[in-house]
Amino acid sequence: ALAHKKRLASNPLLRPLLVWELDGVTLLLAFLLNALILLTLTRTRPDGADGRLARGYRPQDAEWVVDLAGTVLVLLLLLRLLQSAALTAPLAVRHVLRHQRQRELLERRRVREGALSSEDLASTARVARRRARVALVRNAVVAFIVLTLISSIVEARFGRLPGLLAVLAIGAWILVVLVDLRRLAAVAAPSSALALVAAAMDTVVATKTQLFFFTAALFGLASDVAFFSLTLLLVVPVSETLQSVVRAVTRPAWALASTLLLGTVVIYIFAMAGFSLFSNDFINEDEDRDECDTALDCMISVLTRALEFGGTGVYLTGELGHPPDYDNPG
Repeated sequence: ALAHKKRLASNPLLRPLLVWELDGVTLLLAFLLNALILLTLTRTRPDGADGRLARGYRPQDAEWVVDLAGTVLVLLLLLRLLQSAALTAPLAVRHVLRHQRQRELLERRRVREGALSSEDLASTARVARRRARVALVRNAVVAFIVLTLISSIVEARFGRLPGLLAVLAIGAWILVVLVDLRRLAAVAAPSSALALVAAAMDTVVATKTQLFFFTAALFGLASDVAFFSLTLLLVVPVSETLQSVVRAVTRPAWALASTLLLGTVVIYIFAMAGFSLFSNDFINEDEDRDECDTALDCMISVLTRALEFGGTGVYLTGELGHPPDYDNPG
């Protein structure tokens, strides 16, 4: 990688991309931009019959400063993305082509030595491709269901789904699909077109951090300044200490996800028990609505409101004012 970087640095067109150290400048600009937004962004009531609140800046001159700083930040993040792509794309192509050649040589040697026949080799390859396709569909469907459930819970709890959360959910789903597509490409039949597709996926995965920050800043400039807050996470790539903290959480990710799944199952059991035995106690008289009208409503109430107030029993007896009646349940 170092030799490759030196070769790219000898190119006069690519040298500016590699010699400019942009991490510190980009992080400083992100902090200044978010500080400016924090100090000047306000909500104003526009003239009109609907009386809907709108966002504005106080003073109003701060708006063009935010736009200018946001544009510069987008350009800096684009330059960081091009830097990473210039380093990783050629290496990704070379790695994929070398992997395909090694696999072809290994398969030919096994056939020549009689360890595996051509028919068995083709059958094994078909099974591997089929398993990869099944894993792709399965993981895409599971990720879609999980993200949809989380979005439904947030929308039911707050009455709307924030655009920031929707974009993050879509990005997470796309990332899951890309990773599985790369695994499918690794077991597919060797071809030059496939090598380019696999290399492109490797480049996207390798530059996912820079792509994430560039996309967040672009949405902040074009849609909502709230997306600029995500650029403050640039402090993680430039700090070895914070990277160690993140790795301490992401390495046991499967164990943490399994624990979360178990907790969700237990909460679901309590929600179904509440729906079957104590559904009348979930009536919110202050808001004149039944929080356990359906099983899904019961699940959302237990998952959000009950946990917020310290448990289902505390929520029913304290917040809703329905102490349990053991003589006449339900």
